Amino acid sequence: MILGSLMLFKSPDINVSLWIIIPSVLFIALFFLFAVSMGLHAQRRKAVTGAKGIIGEKGIVVKMLNPEGQVEVHGEIWKAESEEKLKKGVKVEVTGIDGLIIKVRRLKNE
Repeated sequence: MILGSLMLFKSPDINVSLWIIIPSVLFIALFFLFAVSMGLHAQRRKAVTGAKGIIGEKGIVVKMLNPEGQVEVHGEIWKAESEEKLKKGVKVEVTGIDGLIIKVRRLKNE
C-alpha cells in the first residue's frame, strides 16, 4: 500500500505527504489484523445454539421421566428421555438430542 500510494501521482506538481500515507497504511493494517483475529476467535468458540449448544447443559426435571417426561434447560421446557426413572426436581445433564427430544441423565453429584 505504501508503494502504491507513492506511485499514485506522477506529476511533479502534486505529491502525497508521507505523514498522510504512513498513518493511513498503519490504520488500515491494524484494522484488518483486528478483524481477522476476531473472525478466528469466533470460529474457535463453543457452539451456543442448536444441538451442539445444548449438549452438556444442566437442567431440572419438571415432569417425572419414566422414561419420557419434561425437563427445563435454559428456561425452556423440553420433552426428554432418560434411561432411569427420575422424579420432579432432580437435576440432570443433557447427553444428546434426537429431533425435539433431548436425552438426559442424572447429575453425578445428585
